[in-house]
Amino acid sequence: MARMLLLLLGACAGSMAFQTGRTAAPRARVLASSVPGRRGLPSPRKPPTIARGAGVDRSAIVIKQDYSLALMFLVPGPIFMYTAALAGDSGSTFLGGFLLTALGLVFAAQTMRVRFVLDKDVFRVMKSPLPASWGAKVGIQSAGDNVVVGGENRWRYSSFVNYGFFPKGFVELGLPPILFYFKEQQTPQKGASGPGKLLSDASRSLFRASAPGQVHFAPAMCDCKELQQQLAAKGAKRMDVW
Repeated sequence: MARMLLLLLGACAGSMAFQTGRTAAPRARVLASSVPGRRGLPSPRKPPTIARGAGVDRSAIVIKQDYSLALMFLVPGPIFMYTAALAGDSGSTFLGGFLLTALGLVFAAQTMRVRFVLDKDVFRVMKSPLPASWGAKVGIQSAGDNVVVGGENRWRYSSFVNYGFFPKGFVELGLPPILFYFKEQQTPQKGASGPGKLLSDASRSLFRASAPGQVHFAPAMCDCKELQQQLAAKGAKRMDVW
């Protein structure tokens, strides 16, 4: 349980790193991200808008958000806190419920804010405008630079050496996973850092087939089945090990 909480906290930090950079407010005009028909691939019913000047082509696909992970924590958390309060227990049960609730709120906020965008050649992590801006014509915009490894949160599919979901096999079973991760070689290895670099080095020591690269991971806050299908259609490489 402790390892799982640490992994989830790391994922929260990783996803927050995607959107800490400040960017200039986009102009009012927006581009509707059209989704051309693709055989066997789902497409959003109402494509979100992407701010003009974001550098994303018109064929960009915005993966639908999914609040399943947030609900997995928000539902039991308050229940544990309530039952602990009734029993007069202010110890581990109440604390566990509080941590679950806090994580659920973080995941819900990240799901509302972060967007995974796939255009012709590049996978991007972008951010949606805050609810206060929903009435204005403000589209999805750049998330700024990644504070862990630097550079914009965009990676070419050709640089992918692996991607996947944890727990393994949940997406295929139609169950919501907890984490989404990918490893890329676009980030210079001399600049690679953070938990992703440590995880990459550990995997190389355990698995000979593991390729070098920078690992990124985030909570599974989108339609992971659609994300998996779209990454496969874009030719992103996938391995059985990290």
